[in-house]
Amino acid sequence: MESVQRQFERTNNAMKKFSRPKMHIANLTHGIVNRKALTPALCELVEATLALQTTNTKILAAYLQRKPATIRTEFQRILTILGKYSSHSL
Repeated sequence: MESVQRQFERTNNAMKKFSRPKMHIANLTHGIVNRKALTPALCELVEATLALQTTNTKILAAYLQRKPATIRTEFQRILTILGKYSSHSL
């Protein structure tokens, strides 16, 4: 099994080569950002999750230089916020 650090390095090196996908990902989250529903840190987590194509808290924590527990808490905040917006739109 590949170590988390090695998996992160492989993914990070691949992401450095492609700036266009990162720009596209930013456009995907643009609607949420315009409503100011998510903080910049939460938007950064969503973008990193899409860019790295993972929800693995250890990989995302290494990439964003945060603790895995922080990443888990931020995911919970995102789900709460998105749930709040979806219930208002019904």
